[in-house]
Amino acid sequence: MIRTAHERGSVSGKESAEATIRMLAGWRVLSHLVTGNKVDRAEPYAAQVQAGNVLLLAGEWNRAFIDEHETFPAGKYKDQVDAAAGAFSKLQTGSTYDSSMMWVSHTDGKRDPGI
Repeated sequence: MIRTAHERGSVSGKESAEATIRMLAGWRVLSHLVTGNKVDRAEPYAAQVQAGNVLLLAGEWNRAFIDEHETFPAGKYKDQVDAAAGAFSKLQTGSTYDSSMMWVSHTDGKRDPGI
């Protein structure tokens, strides 16, 4: 599942989320409304980062990701921190994702109860 977010009252945010959903046609994409500011939303995630409970998969993207975290919230960029905080929050609150695969349609249009 792919998740995208938009802020209440943000026309550009809602349009961006809708464009992302259209661009990812064929994938399961959900948009959700976020509340509060980015700093407040990041606090629970920041506490876990500071405690050493968040690990990164090694990759070329690590330096830019860490740099943004180190300058948050005063830095120029905030979106990677906001996205990571949102993902962390979703992991903590649980997912409504149907892992049974019962929603998968097959070529005959029927669902396979044996999956």
